[in-house]
Amino acid sequence: MKKYGVDNWAKSNDGKLFHRKQAIKYVETQKLNGEPLMPRVGDRERPFLNELQNHTEYEILRQDPSFRFIKGRFPDGHIPELNLFIQFDERDHFTDKTCEVYKEDDINCTLQLASLGYIVFRVPEKEWKENPDSIKIKFITLIESLQRNL
Repeated sequence: MKKYGVDNWAKSNDGKLFHRKQAIKYVETQKLNGEPLMPRVGDRERPFLNELQNHTEYEILRQDPSFRFIKGRFPDGHIPELNLFIQFDERDHFTDKTCEVYKEDDINCTLQLASLGYIVFRVPEKEWKENPDSIKIKFITLIESLQRNL
């Protein structure tokens, strides 16, 4: 209060200006990458999906808007031909600091999508950072398995 005249920095003029500039930067980056402008594609999510794209002939749709009326969610990645939903799970998807216990909402989302016939490939950001090669192998194996079942 003493320093900014408000209860936190984000509400100060400097904070508001910073956040407006960041929002513009995010929209410009998504536009340059040919991604939908809403919702926002995460800075760590983009390289993750780019890397997975290198391991499949199917196009991975980013933030596929066709989902918004099905479950009110946008998948990080979606391969419609395989009924595959790809989710890159940053820290806010978990209840614990070690990023091992998913929030109830994420568990319910996975179960709801599975009930509609979707496969949900969830990748914790922590696991991706620690062992990306293992994730790539799991993804390739999953794609091959789904192709055999077509």
